[in-house]
Amino acid sequence: MSAWVQNAVITVTRSASHGLWQRDHGWRDYSFKFVHLRYDPSGYFAGQQVATGTLALSESGNQFTADSVNTVLDAEGNPQASGCGNAVGTRVEMDP
Repeated sequence: MSAWVQNAVITVTRSASHGLWQRDHGWRDYSFKFVHLRYDPSGYFAGQQVATGTLALSESGNQFTADSVNTVLDAEGNPQASGCGNAVGTRVEMDP
């Protein structure tokens, strides 16, 4: 899994996110964890952010819901802040 995210107001620059996901129970339930590095606007290493969560597919497999928790760590690995998030998604099919 990989992702790239940027704040609307740039207060920190982030690396691409890298992580893992796995199927947990049956075919609908998954869990994930990903990490990205954080840098202040001058390029100084500010730490990392770690997110973990769960994702559930709908019966059709065409929609999902996800819940996550994230922790911001300073350059020494000390927790500085935490938060949570939710997401929903729908599969979009494209003609070949």
